[in-house]
Amino acid sequence: MNVVQNYGTSMKYERKVTGAERFFSHSPFSTVTMVARIKGQVTKEMLKNAVQKVQQRHTL
Repeated sequence: MNVVQNYGTSMKYERKVTGAERFFSHSPFSTVTMVARIKGQVTKEMLKNAVQKVQQRHTL
């Protein structure tokens, strides 16, 4: 089942993961590491919220 949810001015679309996506998600080559330098005031709560949003978008 595909789900579309309205979050204020933006829309969120979710779909099922295909078998190929599930297979390749467990590959060591699908792991990505990123580093960022953050300038300005960032609270611990802001970082936690950002990580939660990434985890919702990339559930595997």
